[in-house]
Amino acid sequence: MYNERIECLINAALADGKLTEKEKQILFKNAQEQGIDLDEFEMVLEARLTELEKVKKEAAPKSNKYGDVRKCPACGSMVPAFKGVCQECGFEFTNVDANLSSKQLADKLLKEDSVEKKIEIIETFPIPTSKADLLEFLTSLKPRLMGEQNQYTNAYSKKYLECIEKAKTAFEGDKQLQRFIDDYPEIEKIIKSMRVKQNIGKIISWIRGHQAATVVIIVSILTFIFFTYVCIDLEESRIEDEASRKTFQVALANGNLDKAKEILSESPSYSRAQSLIEAYIANDDVDNAIYVYENVGPSHCSRYEMNFSMYCHGEYEKTCMKLIYEKLIEHKQFDKAWGYHPLDYEGDTYVGNASCYYQYMTDVIISLCKKGEKSEAKKFINEKSLWFEKYVDNGDFREDYMKDFSYTVAKQKLLRIINNY
Repeated sequence: MYNERIECLINAALADGKLTEKEKQILFKNAQEQGIDLDEFEMVLEARLTELEKVKKEAAPKSNKYGDVRKCPACGSMVPAFKGVCQECGFEFTNVDANLSSKQLADKLLKEDSVEKKIEIIETFPIPTSKADLLEFLTSLKPRLMGEQNQYTNAYSKKYLECIEKAKTAFEGDKQLQRFIDDYPEIEKIIKSMRVKQNIGKIISWIRGHQAATVVIIVSILTFIFFTYVCIDLEESRIEDEASRKTFQVALANGNLDKAKEILSESPSYSRAQSLIEAYIANDDVDNAIYVYENVGPSHCSRYEMNFSMYCHGEYEKTCMKLIYEKLIEHKQFDKAWGYHPLDYEGDTYVGNASCYYQYMTDVIISLCKKGEKSEAKKFINEKSLWFEKYVDNGDFREDYMKDFSYTVAKQKLLRIINNY
């Protein structure tokens, strides 16, 4: 986030998990010399200190047993030398120098002026062996990767990756370290993106200082670089999507719909969302079908917009809404069903949607009549036909709709449907 010297000073000051007044004065003095806003700097320091305290609290050692051993002192099981936790009882092997790595690295870097030497120190610095030290070390390295790229970023990136690999092998399954493992792909993308932006910025600055004839060549190079990265990203996305598709299909085929829903949330797709909604409807689970449509699948158009090809996603909305609509009527969730009926005009109370509401009422009445529930159908008409009185008889532009959908006309036509059964 800040330059190398400031970051080293911060890590040295926070290495013991405390921030004395003297350390604060030194940090603020250096920050002021670098033109850093002091209020912002104080907020960053407090955030770093809070994060370190949280990490130390979560990773508090469970035992005072130190050093590398082959036999677990808690349960007697044999433990591989490279493992930091006993796989049988969970006993954690710690080191007497735990939580000192960040300070040691900061101290070494402060003693060197040479950029090359500092890079060598970072690259050869030993990976912490205890969980507590590894957690703190990862916490201190992360800000260096997320800030502005410099000559040390690549070295820190390599060291961070080494720590991630250590966490995977020595502390497999640990929840505190797992969050760093899970976050790493996103951090890698951010580093790559920032590196590309900085390189392009440097090239653009160079172009401004040279003749126009050179610009054509540079623009060609930039275009090549841009499309190279675009192609790489597209290929990576294609591979990830293909893997996600296969995993989704396996979960769906095995009837593990909740797993399929989880996969869909990570990689939304219209075709997959429709398949999952169809599966939930087939299982008579309309609530989960609605949840997928509204919250998990890709964004969808409104009941009005879906009538226009420019908004429609390959009939996705029409198909899914029809499935949900029919299932809600079957479950007698009539009010909810109206929310999934297509509209001719925007706004479900607009008089222009009278024919839509009439069709909705017709569908409900037919469903009830098929089940022999005519009395319930009549009750539904008496309650819901008031929509026509409110929005047709007394609404704006009613002249064009009174003939077919006034309260009296609509109610009579609906009652006639019941009489035909």
